[in-house]
Amino acid sequence: ETLFDFWTVKASDVICRQLNCGSAVSVSLEYRSDYVPVWGIEPACVHSTSVLRDCVTRYDHSSPFTLSITCSDSVRLVNGSSLCSGRLEVKTNRFWSSVCEEHFDLHDAQVVCRELGCGAPLVLQGALYGQGKVLYWTSEFQCEGNESALMDCGRSSSAEKTCSHGKATGLTCAGTKGAWFWYDCVFHGLIFFYLCSDPVRLVGEPSHCAGTLEVKHQGEWRPVIER
Repeated sequence: ETLFDFWTVKASDVICRQLNCGSAVSVSLEYRSDYVPVWGIEPACVHSTSVLRDCVTRYDHSSPFTLSITCSDSVRLVNGSSLCSGRLEVKTNRFWSSVCEEHFDLHDAQVVCRELGCGAPLVLQGALYGQGKVLYWTSEFQCEGNESALMDCGRSSSAEKTCSHGKATGLTCAGTKGAWFWYDCVFHGLIFFYLCSDPVRLVGEPSHCAGTLEVKHQGEWRPVIER
């Protein structure tokens, strides 16, 4: 039996955003040497209700399988038509900021698309996906194009602290990870609903933006498997 046949990067992306961790980079089924108590999820229920707790069962079993999710942590694309397109935002000191188009070039875009697992950049255009927040990244990225993460690139502090209207970087990458739908704390069509009232977390890694997915149900945190 496939334990997570309904889990995809699309669902994981919603979790990453809920945790303020950018976009989902990968999701995988992990095998551990010990068995741990798990929450079961009824797949049929997931597609027919809007409350996650209605789909979680006591499920008196243990399992060596867990679901591992890795989020980008410091880079995300928002307000796009897919997980690989949107307005570019970077995170520093727990706050997300838009990036001005004139401080971001094709080499930088290559790094972002690669970091998010979205292939090569296709379109780089200011305000393509809206202006976003007032906060703007205040340094100019100086990527060579072969870095594995945008924050590994060199930076110049000479960039202006403001950005002209219509110049927030919009980026479309060649890859596709599927459409996603986000309505405040509600995600339709996959597994998570009302994420604000149904706590989730990623554990087991130094960063809170990567690790084993756990759900809190009836006051107890457990990994989840398909019931």
